[in-house]
Amino acid sequence: MIEVDFPPGCCGLLHVQIFDGLYQVLPASPGESLNGDSSTLYFDDLYFKTRAPFELTIRTWNNDDLWEHTTQVRIGVAVTRAEMSRYIPAMAYEDFEKLLAETISAQEAVKEAQIQAILKGLTE
Repeated sequence: MIEVDFPPGCCGLLHVQIFDGLYQVLPASPGESLNGDSSTLYFDDLYFKTRAPFELTIRTWNNDDLWEHTTQVRIGVAVTRAEMSRYIPAMAYEDFEKLLAETISAQEAVKEAQIQAILKGLTE
């Protein structure tokens, strides 16, 4: 679960991107950013961190020349088996492990393709 809160007055000028290394997690389209005004964006997605460093980078910037704006980003973390089963209660843990492996594999493939595209752009 990820929430990004844009307070009143931002007028869409405050931008947020969330990265895992070079891979842009949110929004999913590379180069795009989240923005809003008087709103909280809620993403009920699962994102698996399978290797260190176990951290995400939140990049923000403000295009308002007159006022400073700040945002709040909240990220839910499920670490234990009990916490994970809370998000997928109808599945047996063995089924969850299989789904987890498939999801991680697909996620890694997308991440690798995005990194290769970035590296290709740097060498051209």
